[in-house]
Amino acid sequence: MKNITIASVCAVLAVAISTSLTSVSYAHLRSSGFERAPPSLLPNLAPVTPASGGSLLDKEIAMLTGRGISPARAWQAIHVQGVIAQASLVSKVETALGKAFAGVWFEPAAAQLHIGVTSNASSRVAEGVIARDAPAGEVTVTPVRSTMAQLLATQIRWNRKLTRLFRREEVETGLDPRHNTVSIILSSAVPSRERTALEHEASRSDVNVSVTVVPNSNISVTPEAKTACKKWEAGKAYCNRSITPGVTIVKEKKPECTAGPVGINEKKERILITAGHCIEKENEEWSAINKAEEESVLGQAGRFFRGSENAGEKVGDYGEISIRAGWQTGKPRNPVFAVSARWLFMNKNKEENSYPVVGEQAPQVGNTSCLVGQNTGESCGKVKMLNVTQMGGGKFKEGLVEVEEATSIGGDSGGPWIFLTESEEIRMQGSHVGKNNALTNPVYEPLKQPVANAAEGSLEGLHLVLLTTANEGRNRFVVEGKELAKATAVEGTSATSVLKSKVAKEEVIIECKKDTLSGEIESEGKSKGSASLKECSVAKPVGCGVEPFEFKFNDQLVGSEEAEDEFKPSVGTTFVEIEITKCLLKGKYKVEGTQKCTLGGKAAEEEKEIHEVSCSPTGSKLTFGKEAASFESTEKVKLTSKAKWSIG
Repeated sequence: MKNITIASVCAVLAVAISTSLTSVSYAHLRSSGFERAPPSLLPNLAPVTPASGGSLLDKEIAMLTGRGISPARAWQAIHVQGVIAQASLVSKVETALGKAFAGVWFEPAAAQLHIGVTSNASSRVAEGVIARDAPAGEVTVTPVRSTMAQLLATQIRWNRKLTRLFRREEVETGLDPRHNTVSIILSSAVPSRERTALEHEASRSDVNVSVTVVPNSNISVTPEAKTACKKWEAGKAYCNRSITPGVTIVKEKKPECTAGPVGINEKKERILITAGHCIEKENEEWSAINKAEEESVLGQAGRFFRGSENAGEKVGDYGEISIRAGWQTGKPRNPVFAVSARWLFMNKNKEENSYPVVGEQAPQVGNTSCLVGQNTGESCGKVKMLNVTQMGGGKFKEGLVEVEEATSIGGDSGGPWIFLTESEEIRMQGSHVGKNNALTNPVYEPLKQPVANAAEGSLEGLHLVLLTTANEGRNRFVVEGKELAKATAVEGTSATSVLKSKVAKEEVIIECKKDTLSGEIESEGKSKGSASLKECSVAKPVGCGVEPFEFKFNDQLVGSEEAEDEFKPSVGTTFVEIEITKCLLKGKYKVEGTQKCTLGGKAAEEEKEIHEVSCSPTGSKLTFGKEAASFESTEKVKLTSKAKWSIG
């Protein structure tokens, strides 16, 4: 599979791209001993309608509207979560605050991320990150009592104290940043005198500790591997190669589980992640089933973790399975596609409708989280607690994420937990472990642990990198016969670029005859840059004008049968707001979505000074003022050094 990433190609989006990031400034907090600003006004965002009806996207929206949130605000909540994930905002805040990091949480009803701060100093640091990296109105600073480090240390002490109750499966603990609390959930089997003593001790803690009693006598995580065989209709839980997260995986006469996210190890091998409790021993063989219901060996189990004998050992529930050639694409440059299954619950769905996996999303309290399980299909909820400790199979399982309002059943173990963006792209969050049998809340193993110094997530523990559209191909830039090792400047120009759409049922055609650009290509297939578009006109309707504009962009290698490059806004989902003048259509129109462009066939492998990159309507996933749009152009791209280059 050949691919090409060329920063300057983004100019081919001439009429379609521009992005701006508005800084957010906050007054100092004025409560709890330091100053506090009022919540920012939310931006006026219009809902984005998914191109295909988006079954999982509908489930995400339904989960939010089912809690009394308006459809418009639900769409906005999905939009904001995607923007925050794309900007890696939480990791930037945590890095900036260091030990003073006090957690974050998302409020869907306000479509707003909260950053907890414990002092004026940490507030100022957080405000600096917000002003630099956060879209206006979507992030706010909130005073809290304790840092996440203090909460974690307190949880660890309580876990040791509650060892006897854990072994009796009568307790669960977790961290709730929204309430800045260590949460202790007791079963009704705990004697009242003991409960009273624990409540009294919690009330005297230096950090917030809440004690809740549930009516169930038993609290533990029920692993959801499944031993019962079941018949499936073709295309429901079986996919043809390459292996797809969300499908059935089996081993002879042993539990049936679900394929989870795919990672890449240090040898560049593709590795399937699933639940650790699904695996009994290393080197055991696992199989998968294609759409013709033919079972064949997927690969062998490697390292796996099923919890630990003692609290505080920081061990979760995850494992790895190698992926043999029979369940790869057969293409050496792109052995496994970065996709996730797209089941319509209780309906057939073709594997060709898989969602692309574009990156990770660290789970945060309040975030939307959806399970893709071979038996449940698709189910969505919101994150309730982090760093959950539960007993399961007689072992302590630590570092888990608990989700409320979602459902899961036997056979789902190992399946991916995901967030689907409004542009119908996947951000992976973790792999399914089981269900809290007292609260019926599913729990999963995060890819990366969102609580510093807690149990490692699966990618961390297995030393893997998540497979995404950015790294699924092994193509690299080659300059003068050597693989590109550092960012290199590029420049380019294009002939006439054409954007077509409709406004009020009237055809709109915008043409730009001149653009100049500058940017960089990088060693890992990422590119960025800016372009200036001039000599633009409106071919239809007659009598309209259009203002020139500039834009910034990011682009990235993606999997394809030919050299292909995908362009996205540098922030959020909006490329540009194009202004039409002089006619009845006068106004500003947002252009949103993505655009794929190609460098045909073998031409990508030829070392030469200039490469032509073509964008066509078939690669357009764009909207213009909410209406579908198409784009076409050809771009001539070269390195500013005039060196010869290619894809290798």
